[in-house]
Amino acid sequence: MRYREGQTPRTRVRNLAAPLRYEDENTPISDAFTRQVRQALDNLRDKRGVTVRIIGYTDDAPLTGLDESTYGNHLSLSKARAHRVALEMQKILGLPASAIESDGRGDSHPLASNETAQGRTLNRRIEVELWYDDPLQELSDEPQLCRTMSTKR
Repeated sequence: MRYREGQTPRTRVRNLAAPLRYEDENTPISDAFTRQVRQALDNLRDKRGVTVRIIGYTDDAPLTGLDESTYGNHLSLSKARAHRVALEMQKILGLPASAIESDGRGDSHPLASNETAQGRTLNRRIEVELWYDDPLQELSDEPQLCRTMSTKR
């Protein structure tokens, strides 16, 4: 967890849904991915300000053809893929636009070596983070006095 001075304290929860793997723009969002995200949201229903953050990652294989001319680099490609998934998940889950965000990290955070086809497949992924307001972080760092309980009988 990281908090910045002057911003609302937020907590990030990761790994509640397995990453969505993709080959190209036509890769559908799996029912299992949707169920996992829906379950994670249900688990956080008592939290305030819940936001779903969709983050895209790529392998480091050179872009070719349409991807190269459209996106130019891996960062732009990952942001575009994450944005498409976020829009689709917003519709599927019935979320307001303010409750879902997207971002891309390109090829900067590989899970496996890009030297093998299997490694590149693992690196092409969409991950989900859930963020919510954390009122416990708003508590003072100063010592707090506890009131003593009276024992009237």
